[in-house]
Amino acid sequence: MSGIGTTSDSALLVSVARHDQQALAELYQRHSGSLFHVALRVLCVRGLAEDVVQDVFARLWQAPERFDPARGSLRSFLLAQGLLPAALDEHGDDTFHGDGVGTRRGAEPVRCPSRR
Repeated sequence: MSGIGTTSDSALLVSVARHDQQALAELYQRHSGSLFHVALRVLCVRGLAEDVVQDVFARLWQAPERFDPARGSLRSFLLAQGLLPAALDEHGDDTFHGDGVGTRRGAEPVRCPSRR
């Protein structure tokens, strides 16, 4: 795919559906940073945030047709796919403590800002 850096997310998703790894890599480059930062803010554990990003892009690779551009942007779709389940899984099993530090299975905690 020539000029991949200027290709729209929708066109890249068509290529992902055809198993174009370069298209997936471009989407990862565009969206993984924001997904990671929001996941880290929600989960407070760097390793868990990295896992969320990996899982979201693996699911996108397996089923790109799940994205419906009529319902919103790809970025909002990726955030919803990763963060809602992750937040429910992680915060629902007492991994987040009132002191603002999230921990799990020996993962390095990240101090989360106070939540009001």
